[in-house]
Amino acid sequence: MKTAVYAGSFDPFTEGHCDIMCRAAQLFDKLYIAVLVNSNKREVFTMSERKAMIEAVIRDVGLDNTEVVASQGLLVEYAAKIGAEFIVRGIRSASELDYELTLERANKHLDSDIETVYLLASADKAHISSSMVREIASYNGKIDGLVPQTIKTMIAERLNNDE
Repeated sequence: MKTAVYAGSFDPFTEGHCDIMCRAAQLFDKLYIAVLVNSNKREVFTMSERKAMIEAVIRDVGLDNTEVVASQGLLVEYAAKIGAEFIVRGIRSASELDYELTLERANKHLDSDIETVYLLASADKAHISSSMVREIASYNGKIDGLVPQTIKTMIAERLNNDE
């Protein structure tokens, strides 16, 4: 059984994340979506809120081989702990690839048995980022098409500052 982990802070989960998740779910027998804490970012949504949002999207798109987990610490250690042979990473641009290659080399240093698989963002979603969604929503801007419809209201209500 081929098992992979797709990890990120997912704050919030976007259509870009959903695209990578759905495509990865087709490639692997089991896919874990690991919601991580990023110490370099100030989170808008709690870990449990992010996890619940992704679970709602998974139900909506009908993925039966995908599970959301919360994780702290080193991703490669978590992957080894659950028996995952692969880490999935989405790439939107060449500059992201440079960053991801550095992470992959560090992960290989920690565990040479775990492979990183890169999926290029679909052309129509390559511009989407969580920070862009947060910015647009904070000004009550239209986030349709940027986030899954299932969780759009929750994201818009939290980020809209016009209250």
